[in-house]
Amino acid sequence: MENIDKLPSGNLLDFGCGAGVLGAAVKRRYPHNDVIMLDVDAFATASSRLTLAANGLQAQVLTGDGIDSAPMGLNTILSNPPFHAGVHTDYMATENLLRKARQHLKSGGELRLVANNFLRYQPLIEEHVGQCEVRAQGSGFKVYSAKRS
Repeated sequence: MENIDKLPSGNLLDFGCGAGVLGAAVKRRYPHNDVIMLDVDAFATASSRLTLAANGLQAQVLTGDGIDSAPMGLNTILSNPPFHAGVHTDYMATENLLRKARQHLKSGGELRLVANNFLRYQPLIEEHVGQCEVRAQGSGFKVYSAKRS
């Protein structure tokens, strides 16, 4: 959570929102931002709505199949992306996000991603979004940040 500082103002997407903890924390910290929470799982989006309600917050919550279900013109995409589909490992949704994030971000918009150290996402981010930096690292995770040029 300490790595959600200095986010661009405007439309923010929490991709793979799960129970909505990240999206709710961002909405509380940046109440002026329009937060959109997206997950493929209807139970996850129902949980996100409950998390928002329990915290007296409002955000748009979408159930949809990956980044293709997200709106265009985003200032920020945040994600601690899923890589499990049931009991199986599946990187497809995250790799698709990284390939298409640029299309959904405004010029100067930022992708911020939390991922396990062993996942080699930095080259994909740099190829499809822009120059990527590691904002933080520890406990087996990295926080990546890239701005669309």
